[in-house]
Amino acid sequence: MDKPVYLFPEHVRAPMPQRVEPAPWIIAEGLYALYWEEVRRLCHTRIFVEAPDALCLDRRLARDTVERGRSRESILEQYHHQVRPMCEQHLLPTRAFADLVLDGTQLVETMANPLLSRLGH
Repeated sequence: MDKPVYLFPEHVRAPMPQRVEPAPWIIAEGLYALYWEEVRRLCHTRIFVEAPDALCLDRRLARDTVERGRSRESILEQYHHQVRPMCEQHLLPTRAFADLVLDGTQLVETMANPLLSRLGH
């Protein structure tokens, strides 16, 4: 299967997709991973990672200035007028569909422990 690659600084898809090979486990992640019922039905375990708004904004500022070449002002404008309101309207309600809610303030290794326990590892 081919996965599209998005080039954020250019605001376009890359000409070449990234190849994804079949595996016994599939991790589907993204903002809308739990949004559609049709997708949720396909999931064995549904996980929601939450973090405080201030931390989400700090992470976005760090990522978008370095990786996406955006100005602090443009990031703050977009965050307060689009990102946060849409998060509250569309994404935060999907927490109710999760089998497991993880604390996004923790290290990834720490967050993995409850998941591994749930999966019997």
